[in-house]
Amino acid sequence: MINYSIDNNCKVIIMEVSSQAISYKRIGKLKFDIACFTNLSEEHLDFHKNMINYMNTKKELFKKLRNKKISIINSDDKYYKNFINKKNNNILFGINGDYKISDFKFNLNKSYFKLNYKNNSYDINIPLTNKYNIYNYMIGLIICNKLGIDINTIIKNSNDLKYPKGRFEIIEYKNNYIIIDYAHTPDGVLNILENVSCFNKKIITIIGCGGNRDKTKRSKMGYITCKYSNKVIFTNDNPRFEDEKEIMNDITNNLEFNNYEIIYDRYKAIEKGISYLSENNILLVLGKGHEEYQIIKDKKNYFSDYRVILDLTNKNNNV
Repeated sequence: MINYSIDNNCKVIIMEVSSQAISYKRIGKLKFDIACFTNLSEEHLDFHKNMINYMNTKKELFKKLRNKKISIINSDDKYYKNFINKKNNNILFGINGDYKISDFKFNLNKSYFKLNYKNNSYDINIPLTNKYNIYNYMIGLIICNKLGIDINTIIKNSNDLKYPKGRFEIIEYKNNYIIIDYAHTPDGVLNILENVSCFNKKIITIIGCGGNRDKTKRSKMGYITCKYSNKVIFTNDNPRFEDEKEIMNDITNNLEFNNYEIIYDRYKAIEKGISYLSENNILLVLGKGHEEYQIIKDKKNYFSDYRVILDLTNKNNNV
């Protein structure tokens, strides 16, 4: 694909480099002009075993920059100092950094914040919500700016931004909001729940954990979900070859809350979640996002949270 792009006069290639790709040396002899660090959270620990291994693997990317090329680092993440390499041109962004961000304000459809850079101040509104989206946006802004695009031009074109499918995808239903999101890690679930908690609405959350994946995150996700939700329905994600009851035991083990129930059938769980909606509530359906399948043992069955929700809400509207 890279050779094809070069053959067709592509000047810039943007790619996500996963920690597993680094481990398996899939990026080979590639050299990068810009490397970005957004954050480090509990993910892929079934592969890396612990956060130190995970961090050290990610750090390898920042050793593959051409001499004195650009390293963009989120200085609000507690691990950020580990990604500063003296051989790189390190650019920090966050509450403190070269690109300073402040005055965050959110609603369900957009975010506002201030950016200060080189004694200039910018007011930025983007049609994305949640603080982590501001950090992701800042990565894009800094990359574009370092490629020669003026910040005002970047901001002017920011109104056209849209969520990827299955990322904070909102369906309005009888004065309620149903939100589909791919959040499937403790950090991702916490981010989205903290965000919607700001709107002082009753929160109902549907979530599960994938089978044959990191088991250590399950109880953390169960705790976070119950803490920030009024009502929780734990259900199947992609159980794969694991016993669904063992997965559920891992999620609910030692939970100090009683605001949850278990419905293994994901369709029925979503149906029940929708039935709990009354007036001005939020229903979060987390974990699968854009996926249009559910993996049970070795079978990939068609399943779309989005389609199920549309079917059920249209059915209810016609009653």
